[in-house]
Amino acid sequence: MTDSNNVDVVIIGAGPSGILMSHLLGRRGISHVVLERETAGWNWLTLWDGFRMNTLNWMNRLPGSPEFAPRQDRNAMALKRDAVRWFEDYLKSVRPPLHEHTEVTHVAPSIAGWQVVTSEGNWSARAVVICTGISRDAIVPKMAETLPSSVCQLTSRQYKNPAQIETSNVLVVGSGASGSQICWDLCKDKKRFAQIYLAGSDVKILPHHVLGIPTLNIMEKIGMLTVSRDSFLGSRMYKKFLSHERGQPTPSPGPKQLAAEYGVTVVGRVESVQGAKLYTTGEAVPTDDLTIVWATGCRTDYSFIDLPDGLETNGQPRHHRGAAENAPGLFFLGLKFQHAANSHTLMGIGPDGEYLAEQIAIHVGQRN
Repeated sequence: MTDSNNVDVVIIGAGPSGILMSHLLGRRGISHVVLERETAGWNWLTLWDGFRMNTLNWMNRLPGSPEFAPRQDRNAMALKRDAVRWFEDYLKSVRPPLHEHTEVTHVAPSIAGWQVVTSEGNWSARAVVICTGISRDAIVPKMAETLPSSVCQLTSRQYKNPAQIETSNVLVVGSGASGSQICWDLCKDKKRFAQIYLAGSDVKILPHHVLGIPTLNIMEKIGMLTVSRDSFLGSRMYKKFLSHERGQPTPSPGPKQLAAEYGVTVVGRVESVQGAKLYTTGEAVPTDDLTIVWATGCRTDYSFIDLPDGLETNGQPRHHRGAAENAPGLFFLGLKFQHAANSHTLMGIGPDGEYLAEQIAIHVGQRN
């Protein structure tokens, strides 16, 4: 690779949103390249073995993609292996101009549009699309550094399966989607452990069914999944669910169900470490013979991008429907509530991607 490579659009990130954008731009005849720090689909490939989708099979679709888990019930939630198989098939059908193991270190405005600096050389583009996802890097609280060295610690990105944990006791910190799922995964092999703890704050749990109807189907029917961020209801949901105090509702099983069915000890939010005990709002958890799985959220680092208006207080870039404010030619895809409540899901990425592809075509002068 030479020091200067010219292309209409640089796509950063080769997860579902990045491959979708490649498909949409290719369909419009717009030259582009897809850059990926790891390998395509890395976020999914590195999830724990028993990961389950938080959306129903019928919801998992993208323009040009094959059917998701075709042999399963459309109202079921598929497992990691089904998601990986679907992604691999989609990747093969799109055949994007992909550069793996290429880390982007700087994105900045230039005379030609945008300059993208990578570990494998530089790119000059008229537009850049950031498709790095919402769960790239695990967040671990500072107090983790004060725990005794005998305590084994993993993040939700590092956890794979119950056999990985060698201690008799395990504490999962975080009761959101990842934390509850990991706790559930541990419970399936509960004989390995003397005690399983789950620590977290108040998170709204969505039951799978209401009166025999899948809850997500009801939400889709009444428009809750596609409510716009610009609407009155959408603006309130955006502020509530993207705040640091409370995350988005998560499918069951939640803490109460895990306690009732599997005997999990549910404690409150982790507050401090004192000696050989970890204190929560509910009770103290002994650190003897203990493994902690930190499922306390993930973040995407945007520090490599020169953003003229910086980030919002919730860590998201300032944008309108994925187009960065005061930065012509810079776009984002796959953000939480990018346009609608489901924008971070496969169901929502599709419409958002179609909109951005049209805006990009206008920007580079190749609108069909």
